[in-house]
Amino acid sequence: MIVLMLSLNLVSVSDLYAISDICVQPSKMQGIGFMVLEPACAGLPVITTDYPPMNEFIQQPELRCRPRWRKRKAFATQWIRQAHLKLPSIRDLVRRMEWAASTDLSAISTVNRSWAESTFNPEVLQAAWAKALLPLATSRR
Repeated sequence: MIVLMLSLNLVSVSDLYAISDICVQPSKMQGIGFMVLEPACAGLPVITTDYPPMNEFIQQPELRCRPRWRKRKAFATQWIRQAHLKLPSIRDLVRRMEWAASTDLSAISTVNRSWAESTFNPEVLQAAWAKALLPLATSRR
């Protein structure tokens, strides 16, 4: 079952993930990819566009829909390299949604949750931050 939710009044945001089976987020532009990253970390399979940064987080190629061949400026007056629109192929998006509706996605959910737990483990993050900030602390002495 695929649940599409546009607007719900939930007591907790986490309830959204508890009642969902999959997230469909065919972004045409996403700066950091949080709209893809958050449901994946919650263990949901995520269908999204096979384009950065979305495809950097969604490891399953069967859930990444092809982008259309051209891109447009996100802002009419200027070209900012990372701010452009890359629309998903609607036909491919539909095909991937049909595949998901007929497939047991529990293995993908398990992989997503395990990835999130290892990637965002507090000890791992603290060590990464300490390593990144250590040169700054020693250069000020």
